[in-house]
Amino acid sequence: MSSILAFLLLGITFLAKWTHAIPYQKGSPTVVSQEVLDVFGGHGIGHLIYYLVLLATILILYTGGNTSFNGFPFLANYVATDKYLPRQLTKRGHRLAFSNGIIVLGVVALTLIIVFNASVNALVALYAIGVFTGFTLAGAGMVARHLRERTGKWRFGVFVNALSATVTAIVVVIFLTVKFKEGAWIIAVIGPLMYVALIRLNKQYVREERAFEAVSGRAATMNIRMNRVVVFVDTYDLATERSLLYCTSLNAFSVRAVHFDIDPIVTKRLEEKWGSPGTASAGITLEIVECDDRRVDRAALELVADVVRDPEVFCMVILPRRGYVSRLQRFLHDRSADAIAAAVMHVPRTAATIVPYRAVRKLTAGAMQEAPRSDEVVRGGVRDSAHLVADEKLAQRSSDSAPIGGLVERQFAEIAGRVRSMAINHESGGHELRCVIADNSGSVTLVFQGRSNIPGIERGTRLLVRGTVTSLRREAVILNPQYEIVAAPGGDA
Repeated sequence: MSSILAFLLLGITFLAKWTHAIPYQKGSPTVVSQEVLDVFGGHGIGHLIYYLVLLATILILYTGGNTSFNGFPFLANYVATDKYLPRQLTKRGHRLAFSNGIIVLGVVALTLIIVFNASVNALVALYAIGVFTGFTLAGAGMVARHLRERTGKWRFGVFVNALSATVTAIVVVIFLTVKFKEGAWIIAVIGPLMYVALIRLNKQYVREERAFEAVSGRAATMNIRMNRVVVFVDTYDLATERSLLYCTSLNAFSVRAVHFDIDPIVTKRLEEKWGSPGTASAGITLEIVECDDRRVDRAALELVADVVRDPEVFCMVILPRRGYVSRLQRFLHDRSADAIAAAVMHVPRTAATIVPYRAVRKLTAGAMQEAPRSDEVVRGGVRDSAHLVADEKLAQRSSDSAPIGGLVERQFAEIAGRVRSMAINHESGGHELRCVIADNSGSVTLVFQGRSNIPGIERGTRLLVRGTVTSLRREAVILNPQYEIVAAPGGDA
C-alpha cells in the first residue's frame, strides 16, 4: 500500500514539473500540497485527490517513523551486545520489545522536535546526514570485509562498495557544509563525541570482564573460619524484631546489635525497650556507638572494617527496614539502610542483607489504616487467562486438576502446569532430573530419580501430572510422578 502511494506521489511530482511551487519558510503549505493544487485544482474531484495525496503523504511519513522505532531498538541491542552501548538496551520489556531503546529514541526525537521547533527544513538535513552516514559506513564495512576474506568476485565487490561509500560520503559532506548553520553543526559536534564515548564504553566493559573473570585457583585464597553478624538498629519495632529473629537462625559465631547515638532521646527509648522478656532482643546485647559527625554510613563502614580485620572472619550485616505501600510513603522516609549497605559493600569479606517488614492498608471501621503484613505468602501478578495455544490446550485437558498452591503433603494429587525450570542433580553419584512445574497458584518440584533426560519434557512444556506429594529437604516434591505431555512450548501436542 505504501509503495502504491509513493508511486502516486512520484507521478504527481512528474506532472507538476513545470509548476512554480515555492517552499515557504514556515513550512506550510508544503511543496507537495502546492503541486497537487496546481495540477488537479481545488474543486470537485481535484479537491478529493488533494486530500488523498495528503493522506498518502501522512501514511508514508508514519511508515518511515514507525520503521525507526522498530529498527533502532534492535540495532541498539546488537551494539549493546558487543559492549559499545549500555547493557540496559539489551533488556526486553513485558511485551518482549526492547523498551529501553524505544524510550531512548522517543526522548531524542522529542528533544530534536523541541529544539528545532518542529522545522521540517532543519530536521530533514539531520535525517539525510544520518541516513547517508549509515550508507557510507555500510559501504566501507563491506570493503573491509572483501579485503579481509578475498573470496569470489571480491575485487568487483571492493569497487562497487568503495564507489557507493565515496558517493554517500560526498553527500554527507555537502549536507554538513550547506546546512551547517541551520543545525547540521550538531552532527559535526556530537558525532565525534559519540564515537569517543562508544570506544571508551567498550574499553570499560572489557576491563570489568577481565577484572571479574573467574580463573581457576584465583579466588581460592579466601579462608573463612568464622562468621560474625552485625545488625544495625535505629528503633525497636516489628522490622527490628524480625531481623533479630533472622540473625539467630544464621548460626553465627557472634551477633552484635549496634545503634549509632545521634539523638539521645531516641537512644534512651531504644534502651528502655531492649531486652524485654519474650522478645528476640532478650539474648542479644545492645551496643551504643558514638557518632559525632552524624554520618551513619561512614560509622558503619569503620565498624565493619574493624570486625573483618582478622582475615579468617566474614561479617554479615543485617539491616532492618520498614516497607511501605505507596511511593509517597517511601518518599517521606529516608533510605538509611540502602546508604549503609552501599557503604559496607566496599569492605572485603562483607555482605549486607536488608530485611524488610512491610505494612498493608486495611479498611477498618470506615477508616483506612495500615497494619503489619502477615507471614502468609500469596502468589500474585500472574495472568489467569490463557493467551497461548499451549495454555488453551492445557486448560481444556486439566479441568479436574487441583491448584498447585493448595497441595497437601502425603496426599495423591492431579495437577497441571508449565515446566518453568529444569536441573540435573548429580549428588551421591547418581542422576536425578528435577523439573519445577507451576501454575497461577504456585509451583512444585517433580523429581525423576535415575534419569537425566526425558524426551518431550523441556522448559515451557505443559504437563498433566499425577503423584503423591512428599517432602524432600523441607521442599514439597513429587517423586517419580505419572505424567502426560499436553502441549510442547510452541503449542503442538
